[in-house]
Amino acid sequence: MEAFAREKTKLGRERHKLSLKEKISYGYGEMASAFVWGMVTSYLLYFYTDVYGISASAAGTLFLITRLWDAANDPIMGVIVDRTKTKHGKARPYLLYLAIPLGIISVLTFITPDFSDTGRLMYAYVTYLLLGMIYTAINLPYGALAPTMTRDSKEKVDLGSYRAMGLAVGTVIVSAATLPLVNFLGKGNEQVGFPLTITLYSVIAGILFFLTFKNCKERYSEYIEAKDRKKLSESLKEMFKNRPWVLVAITSFLKFLRLGALNAVLIYYVTYVLGKPGMVPVFLTLLNGATFAGGALAMPLLKKVGNKLGTQVAIAIGSVFFILLFFIQGGFSYTIRYNFLFSKYVCWGG
Repeated sequence: MEAFAREKTKLGRERHKLSLKEKISYGYGEMASAFVWGMVTSYLLYFYTDVYGISASAAGTLFLITRLWDAANDPIMGVIVDRTKTKHGKARPYLLYLAIPLGIISVLTFITPDFSDTGRLMYAYVTYLLLGMIYTAINLPYGALAPTMTRDSKEKVDLGSYRAMGLAVGTVIVSAATLPLVNFLGKGNEQVGFPLTITLYSVIAGILFFLTFKNCKERYSEYIEAKDRKKLSESLKEMFKNRPWVLVAITSFLKFLRLGALNAVLIYYVTYVLGKPGMVPVFLTLLNGATFAGGALAMPLLKKVGNKLGTQVAIAIGSVFFILLFFIQGGFSYTIRYNFLFSKYVCWGG
């Protein structure tokens, strides 16, 4: 309780102003995640079906089962983080200690061992499940880091924007560079190129996670622990009674469902529907470049019109663009421009 009293006094005395370096470093954490999970969302389904030799139906079932497990795994990890107390804080230790395991399992996920059909499928299940669990164990604490850095709502908005831009920069790089790197490093052999490419990305991600750990400080973790600690059952009851939280949760679920589906099928759409496989990096780059544009616009616009109104306007515009998707009759260049605008407004609304 003494720690709580000290933090409460400090909170009443000042609202800590985060430096630009600390905000950028916070964005590095999401950029690091993008180097790993960007490969998963954009290329893993293609890797499973066209490189590793798993059928599309088996790969789809694998993705469904692993995502269902994540639904249970995420709250468990949240409870673990809530009860973490180390000299580095509650969230930062996971960035330091799990970056290397995340890199290792990422590489193993993109390796193609010479197993039977059943053996390949079982290997994919094990590696992808482990990858999802370790990714959750590092990304969820990263998300919980922001409220321990500052209690100022405006500063939190800035952190969210830098996080969105970090995600966009990482995914843009992954989108634009992956297939050229796979071809270059593998010398035309994708079974060699994909593991080497994800190895490079994992090293970059490890460095970025360390910079986030090093430069971001937990100032209010003791205050949060003393003030907000409740039994899990009580927290769950309060969560589902909180109507705004339920609406945000549903919106986030639908948003990430759309993003996941769009990223996963885009490579097939460009290759087999548009008939332009060489344009896959361009489409993925523009898609994720729109995310960067949305994140950059969010800071000044939301500050000017407010979070609620700004989000409502962005979602409305994104919904209109989505409906118009069904009526597109333009050419190839029109399709590219349209998808950029649609993704930009959806990101801003998120």
